[in-house]
Amino acid sequence: MSPTPTPTETYANAAARPEKSLLGIGGPFFNAMLVMTLMAISFAAVALPERTEELARDPATPAPTATAPEEQFETTPTSTATAPVDELAPLLGAVSTSNHPIDGFTEETVPEPTAVTQSTTSIPEPSTPQPQLTQVTFAPAPPVEAIERVVVRTERVEVEVPATTIPRRPECGDFDSQPDAQTAFDLDPDNLAHFDGDGDGLACEQLVDPNPTPSLILCEDFQDWAAAEAAFLTDTDAFSHLDGDGDGRPCEQLPGSPAEVPAPEPDAAVLSVNEVRQQAGVFGLHTREAPWWFGEVDYVSRLLGKAPNNLLFFSNWSDPFPVEQVEAAWDRSMTPQIAWEPTIPGADRQPTLREIADGEWDDYIDTWATAAAAHGEPIVLRLAAEMNGHWYPWSEGVNGNEAVHFADMWRHVHQRFDAAGADNVVWLWSVNRSDNLRTDIADYWPGDDYVDWVGIAGYWRGFGSAPEPTFTAIYDKTLGELRALTSKPILLAEAGAGTEVDTDRITWLSTLFAGLEANPDIIGFVYFNDVKSGGDWRIQFSQTVVDTFADGVASDRFPSGVLPPGMTPGSRLNVPAHNDPNNNDLAPDVVPSA
Repeated sequence: MSPTPTPTETYANAAARPEKSLLGIGGPFFNAMLVMTLMAISFAAVALPERTEELARDPATPAPTATAPEEQFETTPTSTATAPVDELAPLLGAVSTSNHPIDGFTEETVPEPTAVTQSTTSIPEPSTPQPQLTQVTFAPAPPVEAIERVVVRTERVEVEVPATTIPRRPECGDFDSQPDAQTAFDLDPDNLAHFDGDGDGLACEQLVDPNPTPSLILCEDFQDWAAAEAAFLTDTDAFSHLDGDGDGRPCEQLPGSPAEVPAPEPDAAVLSVNEVRQQAGVFGLHTREAPWWFGEVDYVSRLLGKAPNNLLFFSNWSDPFPVEQVEAAWDRSMTPQIAWEPTIPGADRQPTLREIADGEWDDYIDTWATAAAAHGEPIVLRLAAEMNGHWYPWSEGVNGNEAVHFADMWRHVHQRFDAAGADNVVWLWSVNRSDNLRTDIADYWPGDDYVDWVGIAGYWRGFGSAPEPTFTAIYDKTLGELRALTSKPILLAEAGAGTEVDTDRITWLSTLFAGLEANPDIIGFVYFNDVKSGGDWRIQFSQTVVDTFADGVASDRFPSGVLPPGMTPGSRLNVPAHNDPNNNDLAPDVVPSA
């Protein structure tokens, strides 16, 4: 048995056996096949510009300059019989101590070598003397007498492929203005439903219209009553909305007003918390001023011949518990419904759902819980409403909030009130209508033990791609989802119609009252009586709206709150002529109800 050859002998002896390959298979035919394979590799290298591989090169050594094709065939002949391993190492990349291929290389024995252009540099090796490194460029070469073992280093060839364009859905940011986004939304409301997150028919309301319609001037824009009266007298038609009660005096809630809202009759009924929970005929109202000023509430009561029995107002987490406002509502037999919003306007740090659930806001929560318990009168607490939307600081995806955090937050706040003994709270868990939202309201549900009523905020806005002006179009989908969650009583916690087309508004109001009658698990509604996006939403918009509304709430199902002083039961006030866009002949007289 011959001894195992040294690495030098392996390579040197290879040249002495031209008729055998390194795999031990002899014959010219096999060697010819290998030559053809190598030539194919060589031509591929030439066909890929700037992909010629450098087997070894010092980073400090400049890259070889490309040569003309004829220069690539020039080579310095090397005696194959005596070629030392030091000269072959640059082609191998490393010297193998076995006949196994080196990782990342393929090795072949060929009858004729590929020619090389050589340049020499050195790379230090810590353990063994280093051979001179050869930088090579592969190219087809004329036959030479010697036969060499050539190790060809193969690497991944990077091919630049144009990026694939993946269609994405349009976003509001793709449009320059809200009208442009609205046009696209109206053409394809199903695929662009995410443009209308609050389901009001207006797409991308966050976009700034380059030609905005001037916003209405409101009472809060004036410093005092004298300034509001001066503006009102310059154009009573343009500023008619400042005269909420139609008495010819604008903004009577402002400082300096000569008008005082008469005090209600004493000893109004205050319901127990259990009586509130069992209510089945809630007729609620929200105005901009109540419960700080009741002029508009009283005016609407006179128009309808009935006073609301529930009052919605808002409070954020910079406010103390509103003791005086709760008492003022109960003075009119109106159950106070507080939309308690976990946000602090203008603050750098906002409460997050996880922080609340983890107890980081307990000090503030406890001030409300203890004050509510001490006061004792029932309140409806509508905490963090419309959480399934995306427009509030407590919405999912805002401030790091997640749906599961909402349920944890709700249970924690409820437990803080329980610990303080505030058992006079009716807990109202309220969502936005879900038909135009992609969230699942079940993700926010804290459980039956933590909820007394469930609510929906849902409006009909008669512009853009508005749905039909019907109860079914606005509420049916969300009602089905709520009923799948719980059998708790349902309140339409915010309702309203905004359109300048009276016939559509009347149609919607008529179906609203019909829907309430047809769904006994809906305990009532709260009407948002305000000037909002889309125009004048108020009941006093026109006499026809007043008449339709009055017919709807005339039912015994809706008990009246305390009527304004001096109002005779069964009497109604007409909308003043200057306030009615449909009939300028109406006079502000008190007339018997039909």
